[in-house]
Amino acid sequence: MMVVLFHGSRFISPYGTGLGYSLLGAAGSLGVCLFFIISGFIMVATTQNANIDLKYVMEFFTKRIARIFPTYFIATLSMIILVKYGFSFFSSHENVDWLAKSFIFTPTNKENSPSFGFPVLDIGWTLNYEIYFYLVFGVSILFNKFRWLALYFYLCLSLILIPVLFTGRFSMVSYDTYNFNFGYANLITSPAIWLFIAGSIIGNLYFNFNMRINKKTSTIILVVSLCIMTFQYITKLRTGHGALEWGLSLIPFFFSMCMLCREIKIKFNKSLIFLGEISFSLYLWHPLSQELLPKLTSGTAFHFLSTGIPALIFTTGIAILLGYLSYYVFESILSNKIRNAFCNKLNIATQP
Repeated sequence: MMVVLFHGSRFISPYGTGLGYSLLGAAGSLGVCLFFIISGFIMVATTQNANIDLKYVMEFFTKRIARIFPTYFIATLSMIILVKYGFSFFSSHENVDWLAKSFIFTPTNKENSPSFGFPVLDIGWTLNYEIYFYLVFGVSILFNKFRWLALYFYLCLSLILIPVLFTGRFSMVSYDTYNFNFGYANLITSPAIWLFIAGSIIGNLYFNFNMRINKKTSTIILVVSLCIMTFQYITKLRTGHGALEWGLSLIPFFFSMCMLCREIKIKFNKSLIFLGEISFSLYLWHPLSQELLPKLTSGTAFHFLSTGIPALIFTTGIAILLGYLSYYVFESILSNKIRNAFCNKLNIATQP
């Protein structure tokens, strides 16, 4: 929702200016950083009781691909046909090459860290990192009880040793790049990956080390991190992508929330749980809502819905509706059928 609202802020004022920037300018990068931290945590959570072998690794990759690719594929094609280019998009070799890079989750250029160019569906640049992390994590599973050692060793190799060997330095700043000629080399050495590492470390502390911190200490950490987060949001100080940007407050915030969940019973709002369940589809489909609806309403009796706060509210509401429909049809039905078909062919488990 933070990413959705940030992208919708342009209806209030152009990006980086005016009221839209004051209210929502820092929300997008906050949402992305939290997404990366949670992703690292979830990878630990979902593999806790696994019987580690090659079949499990195949199952892991099959489920990840079935979960992400069908919905992403349909959302990308919908943006091409309905909003950006139409069927003429496919007549250009350059566009087809761009689309191919988008579908294999690889950077479209070697510059502009941490996105390194944008795929056809702009927000897909974050999924390039997600898929890369899945790939590295999946391979590390093969090391069984040493998988975390293998994972962190490799990530330190790619984030510290390789940059030092080839450029004489390493950085924790996500907007820094080592200017490798190969775009994917810039992605796998990007400091943005430290957010995934932070999330997975918190996951290991929570699940594998059964770490506990008393309620008072956890609450203090939570309050302090929320104060820092609020200060960052208001002042726009260090509100970029990375462990030394939003990570400064989000990492302790997420850690303290995990520790509090162990000490007290937190009742979560059903509406927020609903948004969490549809979050992937909402993330993928909100650009279509924000691009298409203002064009459809402009010049009609509903032109007031094409700009300003009404456009933000209207497009966000339709994005949530699209997200729900996509979650139900594409994620819950189509993806499950694809997953089960592949799992049956590979003779592996079919549980979600």
